Amino acid sequence: MINALTDFCHPCQAMADLMTIYELNGGLEDQKLAFVGDANNVARSLATACGLLGVSMTIACPQGYRFEPAFLEQCQQRFP
Repeated sequence: MINALTDFCHPCQAMADLMTIYELNGGLEDQKLAFVGDANNVARSLATACGLLGVSMTIACPQGYRFEPAFLEQCQQRFP
């Protein structure tokens, strides 16, 4: 079994979530993903995967639980 879980990322969970969206909607084109919760390892992996796959992602999280500025900057540079 592989899950690649760390405190910073959880790529297998992101892959499973996006595969579910793909299967239920016949693809990822024009899909929008909403994430509500703290900007944790799953949120980071989803943000990265969505950026790579061209899926629009919106995240809502409480003050103090948002993405770190360095991660946001990295995302903005990689996925303008």
